[in-house]
Amino acid sequence: MAHGGDDPEALVRKVIAALGGMERFVPKNSYVIVKPNMCIPAPFTQGATTNPIVVATLVKMAFEAGASKVKVLDFPFGGKSLDVYEACGVGPKVREVGGEMEPIVSFKWTHANLPKAVNMKKADIYSEVLKADVLINVPVAKNHGEAMYTLGMKNLMGIVSDRPGMHVYLQQAIADLSTLIHPTLTVVDLCSNHVRKRPQPAAEMMI
Repeated sequence: MAHGGDDPEALVRKVIAALGGMERFVPKNSYVIVKPNMCIPAPFTQGATTNPIVVATLVKMAFEAGASKVKVLDFPFGGKSLDVYEACGVGPKVREVGGEMEPIVSFKWTHANLPKAVNMKKADIYSEVLKADVLINVPVAKNHGEAMYTLGMKNLMGIVSDRPGMHVYLQQAIADLSTLIHPTLTVVDLCSNHVRKRPQPAAEMMI
C-alpha cells in the first residue's frame, strides 16, 4: 500500500515499483485493457468511480513498459458508455496519455462457458477483454448494499452483459466469474471519501 500526499500518480508509481515495476506485468508489444470502475456518470469524489489520474497513470505506465495498444473500458449501468467515460473524467485523462476509450457495442459480446463455476456456468463477456494480452483491474474501494465491501472481483462485473442476472446469487456469481477472468494486475483506488469517512478524498493505493 502507498498513501499520503495529494499526488495520485506518485502513489501509483510507488506501489507498482514495490512489485518490480510495470515491466513485470506488461510485455513488449502487448495489448492491454485497463478496467476501472465507471459504473455511473459521476466524478470520483462521490466515491463510486475510479480516480481518472489513477487510470491515466496506469495507461501511461503500460506504454512505458512497451505496450503497443492500451484501451480503457467499462459497461456502465447509468448511461451510454462514452457519455459516462466523459462524465467520470476518465476519457480526457486517458486520451492525454495516448490511450483509447473503448465504446461498449453490442456485437462485441462473446458467449463464454465457465466450466469451473458453481452457478453461473455461462456468460456473455466483452470480447476485447478476452482478446487482450494483459488485463489491469482498477476498482475503487467502496461499500455496497449486497456485497458489503467491494474490491477487485466485483469490478469485473463491468465486463459481463447480464449484470442484473448476476445479482440473483451475487456472491457466488462474482466468484464464478473469477474462475474464468484472471486480471494480470489489480490496483485498488482507496481515494473514496465515501468509504474512508473523511471530508476530503484520501490519497491511497493498494495492490
